[in-house]
Amino acid sequence: ALAPWLDEIHQGRPSEITVRQAVGLLREEGRFGEALQVVEDWQQARPESAEAAYTWAVLRLGAGEEPANLLDSLHTGRGYSPQAADALTAAIQALPAERDPAYQKMRLARVLASCDEWDAARRLLEQAVELEGASAEAWALLGEAIFQTGGDGWDAFERAQALNPTSAEIKVLLGLRYRQSGQPEIALGYLQEAARLQPYEGRWQVEIAETLADLGRISSALEHYTQAVAIAPRDAEIAKSLVAFAGNTSVGIQTVGIPAARNLILLDEQDPESQDLMGWLLMKLGDTTSAERFFHQALRLQSDYLPAHYH
Repeated sequence: ALAPWLDEIHQGRPSEITVRQAVGLLREEGRFGEALQVVEDWQQARPESAEAAYTWAVLRLGAGEEPANLLDSLHTGRGYSPQAADALTAAIQALPAERDPAYQKMRLARVLASCDEWDAARRLLEQAVELEGASAEAWALLGEAIFQTGGDGWDAFERAQALNPTSAEIKVLLGLRYRQSGQPEIALGYLQEAARLQPYEGRWQVEIAETLADLGRISSALEHYTQAVAIAPRDAEIAKSLVAFAGNTSVGIQTVGIPAARNLILLDEQDPESQDLMGWLLMKLGDTTSAERFFHQALRLQSDYLPAHYH
């Protein structure tokens, strides 16, 4: 699949679809340097392309470019991926000048990972552990990045745990790794340890709930979702995870799902996703008249919000 696209690129003036497909496959295959070269040519040929600007900024960041030099490209890239571009821009602007380079790379890698830019995150984390070999958190994140880009990652995870056996975040990453590899029983133990170490962290309760759901323990999962919301009542992502769980399982829609969706709307009435989620739950309950009002409200807030059109 890749060969004809690269031939077209080398012949000059390829279509944007060809470049996009080639870059995607090069990144999947771990051919980061080749992908970066194609993207640099793409950006030079089409400087107005928001997608080219965003992709170039991400890959240059992974290659070790001075982050401040990428702000203009991220601004242009907002037209392609506004949330990711804004998150990366905010992270670059918030970098503390006094902290060491390894810390800064790890911090940026976290944001890249949250934007699903795992290959660039992996490159930054590899640079970070070379600079700061004793950073347990960097090793754990590197293990996850290696796994997300097609590798194993266990060596990095084991090194992280040896360096800091009481880190809640490392235990969570290990738990997620075991769950992704089809071992939810082992994952649950690590996640429960993390929750004991940090009982004030609602996100760990969500991870426990999702693992319990994988194990078919639906009622226990619901308890941990509600516990997560109780710990962090103003965390919209946690509330959305509870709403999604209630809707997908048809468990607790009336008792916990609807109140959580209502709280989401109170947190941000301008969020189309919250309006759509409320409509979705009402539709699940058979109240299609009320549901339709929320779907229309979501579309008034964002006319191209696809889930509301679908619902």
